[in-house]
Parts: sequence; structure tokens; C-alpha cells
Amino acid sequence: MKENVVAATCTVDGSYDSVVYCTVCGEELSRNSVTVSATGHSYVAVVTDPTCTEGGYTTYTCSACDDSYVADETEATGHTWDEGVETKAATCTEEGVKTYTCTVCGETKEEAIATIAHTVVTDEAVAATCTSTGLTEGSHCSVCNTVLVAQEEIPMIDHTVVTLAAVEATCYSTGLTEGSYCSVCNTVLVAQEVIPTIDHTWDSGTVTVAPGCETTGTKTYICAVCGATKTETIDSIGHDYVGVETTAATCEEDGVMTYTCANCSASYTEPIPATDHAWDEGVVTTEASCSGAGVILYTCKNDGCGETYTVAIDATEHTVEIDEAVEATCYSTGLTEGSHCSVCGAIIVAQEEIPMTAHSYDSGVTTKAATCTTDGEITYTCSVCNDSYTNTIPASHTNVMTDAYVAPTCTETGLTEGSHCEECGEVILAQTVIEATGHVPVTDAAVAATCTTTGLTEGSHCSVCNEVLTAQEVIPATGHSATKVEAVAATEATDGNIEYWYCADCDTYFSDEALTNEITKEDTIIDALGVTEPDNTDTPSGTETPAPTTDNTSTDISTDGTEATATPAPTNEAKATATPTSEAGTIVTVTPVATATATTGTNNVKTGDNSMIGLWLTIISLAAAGLAGIAVVQKKNRKSVK
Repeated sequence: MKENVVAATCTVDGSYDSVVYCTVCGEELSRNSVTVSATGHSYVAVVTDPTCTEGGYTTYTCSACDDSYVADETEATGHTWDEGVETKAATCTEEGVKTYTCTVCGETKEEAIATIAHTVVTDEAVAATCTSTGLTEGSHCSVCNTVLVAQEEIPMIDHTVVTLAAVEATCYSTGLTEGSYCSVCNTVLVAQEVIPTIDHTWDSGTVTVAPGCETTGTKTYICAVCGATKTETIDSIGHDYVGVETTAATCEEDGVMTYTCANCSASYTEPIPATDHAWDEGVVTTEASCSGAGVILYTCKNDGCGETYTVAIDATEHTVEIDEAVEATCYSTGLTEGSHCSVCGAIIVAQEEIPMTAHSYDSGVTTKAATCTTDGEITYTCSVCNDSYTNTIPASHTNVMTDAYVAPTCTETGLTEGSHCEECGEVILAQTVIEATGHVPVTDAAVAATCTTTGLTEGSHCSVCNEVLTAQEVIPATGHSATKVEAVAATEATDGNIEYWYCADCDTYFSDEALTNEITKEDTIIDALGVTEPDNTDTPSGTETPAPTTDNTSTDISTDGTEATATPAPTNEAKATATPTSEAGTIVTVTPVATATATTGTNNVKTGDNSMIGLWLTIISLAAAGLAGIAVVQKKNRKSVK
């Protein structure tokens, strides 16, 4: 028997054709065809919710054949804006910005905030002097520094000129040219220049110190104009020595050989070694007292020597009398404590003079008050001796107000700290304009667009004030660039695949050309069918095709009436058929899906029997059920891989 099975799909009917041939001569014995109805689609719904800007929809995809359609479309929800945040404050020169953010998708929109009024500050007038110009009163905005009323310059006043007389130069002092200065501001108007000294008029000179053998001489010159003097050195002439023994050697002293210069009587000596003394026991020549030490005299006993030397005897102790200290004052010196001997009058501890003390001046009394422009006077008096002195209280501003420092920003200038006198209005330290610092740009990195998400161009903003310098622009999503992969049927040894579309840019798989149903790579694979090993069990000799049983096993009946167990019918996973040979060599046909009814006593298949129609109907029903089971198992296997 031969079979031709065409499986039914979702939309196309299947069929099952079977033809029975004679196993001996090959003659066609019977033919039967059965149509299997199409299974119909089994759709699975995937809901895509609406967003603020895009509508929602539901995609229905057949789990068997990947057929799909879109339905249940809904409109976009629209943005849900928050209460807004002030992202840039309004100033008196620029509008502010209020930014609203969608609480659903994060998209933003901006709204302008109106400018505010200027904060007016008066710029005080400044009086002109002989060294600086003045200014009229003006005003400006303390927030943005816009000048509202410009100050105008008042010209400087003239100097009060005082002449400085010229000084004539001499040969011992420089002179000065005539000059002048302003008595008000002390500015030098005409600087005095130094006139160099004039040259001396020297005479021919006089030798005032004659040169000697070792010493230089001096020649003195006198200026005939101013009487000033100058000297010149005369070199020494050198010695001419002659030696004479001037002292003979004695017991304790060397002798002397004296060398004398014939020109200047300068001399030097060389020693003649001395002999040793022979001293006596000594004689006390002076008794010791508190006023001085005593003396013992020792004399050399050598003939012709008579040399002596003395040894002191320690003095006795003094009778000490204290000399009282005298305190120093701011008008007289004092003395430290001292002492002397009341017996001999010797000073033991000398009194030292203590310098007069400093005056003890009070903290001073202001005898003339200083003002912003005139000096005052303060008098200090000593509380001990009533001595007094006065100091000048310099003219100064007594109520100096600080003009606050204004820090510059990225776009606005600032001011240095200044000061002015609140009493007279004079500017003490003028404020100067500090240039705006300028923005500190920071790059906002570009974000590449992908198949499904938008990107951003590179931009920048100020890291100090956060002002956007270069706005980032949205780069639209690129969209998928998918390639269609044709379906490939699975074989017994190799996997196949369904028809699908693959985007290499984002490594994504789709089951439909519209790229709306995303699947995994595993979903595209159709497992290999596999090879079913043939049943090598031989049917015992003299048996026919086994009759079907309820437990899918067959029972063969041999020619002698005994039962023999045949090979079970193949399951849904077995697709190959086996044609075992009996012991007698007769070929027995084994149905791959169901078992056949066997009769005893013959190896031939009966023909023309009405029971064959029932048998074939049973075989066709079991084959259809088997094919459906195989399809379900394969589908489950593919799904389990995900």
C-alpha cells in the first residue's frame, strides 16, 4: 500500500490518499481519498497602548501561520502638563521663561514671563578739585546697571601756585633751579632740578707727613675757592738695619740682640737665652689688709743677679656698708643700690646711673577738632611733671560709607567696592566697572537615534547660569531596515525556518512585513523532523497483517492457531514504515499509522469483501488524527524554545 498525505493548514484543506497493491503481482487492489478540512486561524492579540502623541491599536497574529491584522485603533491621549517651573527668572532687561513638562512622556513646552521694572539708585554728585574732575548727580538701575540719568563731567579748578626759590651750586654742595607747587593739593607744577657742584681749584700741594722706612707720607692740596682739602699718599722708603747686643742674659731673662735702622731708628730684637735663678725663702714686705693684698719678696742668691719677684698675700674681707638706691623720675636720673668698705672706703658694688624715666602722658585732650578738610590738634600732658606736647589730628572723613561690591555675571557687568564720605559727599574710592565674565560653555553630548527612539544633536549650555547656548535638536528615529528571510521547510536532518523579517541595525526579528509583531530568533526555527528507525522484528511465518487493538499493539495468529505478538503500530512521532519478511519469504505490509485486521490460514489480502471499506475508513481516521498530533507537538516544541 502507498500513501500520499497533504497536511491541512489554517486556510487550505489537506488530503489523505491511499492505494493498496498486491504484494505478489503488484496489481492495484483498491484506492481511497479523504479530504481533511482547513484548521482555521488561531489568533493571539497584542495590545499597543496609546501615547500622548500616537494612537493605540491591537495586533492579532495567527500562532500557526503568522497571518496578522490590526484592529481596535484608539486616538492619542494628548499631553498632561504639570503646573510649570520658572527655569529663567525675568529681569528688568530680559523676559523670563516658565517650562511645563508632560507628566506622562516628559515632553516640555515654554512660556514667556514679562520683564520687571528697574530698581533706581542715585549716583551722587562729585565736587571738582584742582586734581580731579567732578560729576553731576545721576542715576542707574542697581539690578541691570542700565544708566537712567547719565552723570556729566565737571571740569577741574585751577591750582594755587607757590614758587620755590632757586639755590646756587658751590664746589661742595649742589644747587636747585626755581620750581613751584600747588598749596592746596601739593601737586608739583614745576619740578626743581638739581644743579651739579662746581669743580675745586686746587693749589700745588704741601708735604704734610714725610714718608718713613715703613710708613707712607702725605701730600695735602687746598681749594683756593672753598678751603676744602684733599690728600695724596707718598710711598715708604724702607729700613737699613745694624745689630748690637744691648742686654746680656741673666738668671731669668734672655739677653737681647738689638737691630736698629740707620735711617729712622726703628729696631727689632732677637733673644739671648736666660740662665736659671736660685731663689731664697722670701721676706714679707707688705702686710695684707682689707684695702689691699700683702706681698712676699723672693731674691735670687746667684752672685751679681739680685733679681727678685713677689707673691701676693690675699687681702682681708671688707666691712660692707650699703649705698641706698635713688629712684629715677621723668625729670632726674636715679642710682642703683651699691656698697663700700667703711674701713678703707673701697667701692665694693658701684652704683650705676638709672636714666630718667619716660613721661607718663595722659590719653590726650582734643584742643581742636578735625573736619573732613582741616587738621585738628590733640594735647598730651605728663601726670608727673606736667610736661606737654601736641599732635596733629589729620583731616579725615568721619562717616565713610561703603559702596557695595557688585559681582559680574555671565551677561552683566559688576562694580568694584567703593566708598564715599556721608558728611561732605566726597568719593574716597571710586567704583569701577567689572566686565561681564562671559558664559562658560559645556557641551551637551549628541545622542544617536535608533530604529525606535529619537536622538539629539550636539548642543551646549553655560555651566554657571544654565543658559542654553546651542539648543539640541531632535533627530527622528531611523526606523527598522528589515530584510525578508524566506521560509525553509525542515527536513529529517536539518532545521527549517518560518518566513520572517530581520533588522540587522537593532538585531530584532519580526513575523510580519509591517514589522509590528516582534519575535525571538528561536521563534523562527522549525525543528528538524528526525529519522525514525525501522522496526526490524520479523512477523512469524504464516501470519498476516495484525488486527488493530485498543492499546495500539497487534496480535498475530499463526497458521497453527497460536497467537504471536507483532510490532506495535508507529506513534505520531514515527514517520517511516517497515516491510518485515516472514520465515516463508512472504512480504507482509505494515500500516504506519494503524494496524490491519488479519485472517488465519492464508497470506493473501482479501478482495471484494465489504469489511475492507470499514478497515480503510478506520485507517484514514487514525492517519488524520496522527498528522494533527504531529503538528501540535511540533508547534509546542517551537514555543518551548522561546
